[in-house]
Amino acid sequence: MKLLYCIPSLSYPGGMERVLVTKVNYLVTNLDYDVTIVTTEKKGGKSFFTLNSKVRVISLNLNFNQKYSNLFLKFFTYFKLFKKYKKELKGILKQFSPDYCISLGGKEIEFLTKLNDNSIKLLELHFAQNNRLQFLEAKYPNSKFWKFIGQIRTKQLINSAKQFKRVVVLTKQDYKKWSLTNNNIVQIYNPSPLQLDKIAKLDSHHFIAVGKLDPQKGFDLLIPIWNGIRKKHPDWKLWIFGQGISKTMLSNLILKYNLSDNVFLKGVSYNIADEYLNSAGILMTSRFEGFPMVLIEAIKCGLPIIAFDCETGPREIVADGENGYLIEYGNSDLFEQKINFLIENEDERRRMGLKSKNISEMFSMNSIMKQWISLFNTLK
Repeated sequence: MKLLYCIPSLSYPGGMERVLVTKVNYLVTNLDYDVTIVTTEKKGGKSFFTLNSKVRVISLNLNFNQKYSNLFLKFFTYFKLFKKYKKELKGILKQFSPDYCISLGGKEIEFLTKLNDNSIKLLELHFAQNNRLQFLEAKYPNSKFWKFIGQIRTKQLINSAKQFKRVVVLTKQDYKKWSLTNNNIVQIYNPSPLQLDKIAKLDSHHFIAVGKLDPQKGFDLLIPIWNGIRKKHPDWKLWIFGQGISKTMLSNLILKYNLSDNVFLKGVSYNIADEYLNSAGILMTSRFEGFPMVLIEAIKCGLPIIAFDCETGPREIVADGENGYLIEYGNSDLFEQKINFLIENEDERRRMGLKSKNISEMFSMNSIMKQWISLFNTLK
C-alpha cells in the first residue's frame, strides 16, 4: 500500500504531528507500507518526533505562514504560493502514484480532490468542524465581524469536505455534527503515541498542563485558578509545558498574581512521558479542542484529569468522577475546588489514576491502527 500525507509541518511538537509520525512509523514497520509525507512550511520537513527512516519526506518550503507587511502583499503572495503548491503536489502525485492521498486539513484541502490522478482522496481532521469559528472567537471575543467570518469559513470547510471519498473525524460528538451535512464521515480515535507499562506514583507536589501557549488552551484561565490553590497549598506547583504566541502574556499574568514561585512555564519537553509520570495529575482549561492528545498521553501514564468540558474531546476521555472531573466551561471556582480535593486526597488520586490506565487501552496503537487498515482495504 502506498500512502501520501499532506501536512503543513513536522517540526512543531504538536498533537497532530505526533499522531502522524506514530501512525506512519507503525505502518512502515509492521506492514511495510510505502509512505511519503509532503510539508509546505519552511523548516517543516525535519520531524520533531522520531520518524522512521523508511518514511519519505518532501519539504516544499513554501511558507504560507510567513508574516506580511500589508494586506495586499499577503493576498498576492498567498495566491502565488497556492498556485505553486498545486502544481508541485500534482507532480509529486504523478511521480509516486500513491493509492491514497491524505490531507490533514492544510491548504491542499481547497484543490486536492480536483487533481486528476488515480489516488483516493481522504481528509483526516484533527480539529472540530467549527474549529475556525472557535479560533476566531477566542482571538477576537465579542466581535460579530470575526464571528461572521468564522461561520463562513466553517461552511467552506463543510463544502470542501464533501468532495473527499471519506472524512475521518476524531470524536463521536463531531461525527454526529458532521453527519448532519455530509454522508462521507468515518470516526476513528487517535492512538496513544506512548507505549509504556509504567504508571505515575502520584506522590509529587505539582500538577502538569501541556499544550500550545495560545488562546485556545486557556492557560490564562488556569493561572488565576492556581492563585487560589497557592493560598491554601503554597507548597504545590503548576508546571506548564509548551510554546507559542501567548508566552509573554502568560509570564506577565504570573507576575501579576505573584506566582513566580508557584507557576512555571517549562517550555517544550523532549521527554514528555517522564513529566507525566512525575506529576500528581493533569489540568486542561481549553476553550475548545478537537481530540486532546495530551489527555490520551496522560491517561496512558495513569494520571487523574481535571478538565473544562469544552465542546469536543475531553468528555470522550474523562469519565466524570471515575478517572477525573469534567467541569462546566468557565466554572473556575469548581475547578479550583476539585484541584484542592485531589491535593488533599492522595488515595482518590491513585484510584482515578488506575481508572485512567484502564481507559487508555481503548486508545491502544493496535486497536486504532486496525481501524485505519480496515478503511484502506475496504476503499481500495
